[in-house]
Amino acid sequence: MKKQRLFLLSLSICLILILISCEMLNSPIIDLDKPKVAYVVNKGCLEDKGLNQLGLEGINKIITEFGVKLTTIEIDKDDEEAFQKNFIKAAKTNDLIIVVGEEFKNVVNETATNYRDKKFIVTSNKIRESNVQNIAFKYEESGFLAGVLAGKKSGNKEVGYIAIKDNEPNKLLLSGYMSGIKVTNMSAVTRLLSGENVKYIEDCANVDLAYEEAKKLYDKGCEIVLTAAGKASEGVFKAAKEKGKYVINSGMNAEEVYKDYIDNSLASLVVHLDKVLYESLSEANKGMFKSGEINKINEGLKENTIEFIINDNLVNSEIINLINNYKSGVIKEKIEIPKKKEEVQEFKVL
Repeated sequence: MKKQRLFLLSLSICLILILISCEMLNSPIIDLDKPKVAYVVNKGCLEDKGLNQLGLEGINKIITEFGVKLTTIEIDKDDEEAFQKNFIKAAKTNDLIIVVGEEFKNVVNETATNYRDKKFIVTSNKIRESNVQNIAFKYEESGFLAGVLAGKKSGNKEVGYIAIKDNEPNKLLLSGYMSGIKVTNMSAVTRLLSGENVKYIEDCANVDLAYEEAKKLYDKGCEIVLTAAGKASEGVFKAAKEKGKYVINSGMNAEEVYKDYIDNSLASLVVHLDKVLYESLSEANKGMFKSGEINKINEGLKENTIEFIINDNLVNSEIINLINNYKSGVIKEKIEIPKKKEEVQEFKVL
């Protein structure tokens, strides 16, 4: 009996070592009675009609199915002391912490190291800790399709771009956008590359600032503006309606969340954080939390994680067919889209 117990103990230790070496934490995330999950976003950006809100929808679905206890936390990243304090508190009082935004990277990295018994899901970050699941998206693919549409629909006119900040996701989105425009409206790329038709508002809730910046772009001759400004994107739609211009929205489906501006909404780029979080939390609830370096998630058009919804009342079938052809080329990896602005000049589709 003693030998049998020793054998079972040795076997258990071997299995644990194998799992750790593969960087997969497959133990249950917490007490299955009431899993505690915290959702951390920038202050004022929870219901942003974009990525944060989509993520919340995915979590809410899990709440309905598995009875997860959710705490939403909006942190002011500009108040560094309070920011770190609140984040550590979230880690102490929850079992799994979901973080949206690359500005949290340093604090998440430090906290994940100090709280190995907790699990983290992060977006737009590159954290190598074994208790962290990294989620990224191929924003350049969605930007490319938006650029093909903007370039074709604008004719020989200018196009613009408005985002919250110049972070990694928005750099990818802009690079893809410029690349798509380059193949359909070469003349419009110049002022995007120079930054003249690119605006950053630094606040996901500042509708008025987005409105003013969009008006300037439209007054300068921009026919279409791609907006990735969260809740502030409503200001871009407002300006487009006043000026009789168009918007491509990066966020939720504009035909659903900006119904008053449907005649100005050409298309929507929807990055389905909701689906990814739903799947990740479902796996975690079953004790199959996938984390570490080898389990990074980076999805796009091929995985149907990025959806491009076109308003076919404003876009003719010829342009839609062209976009679908380019989409097919991206999915089949026949088109390699630049991830950096510096690579756009050399980009061409064979």
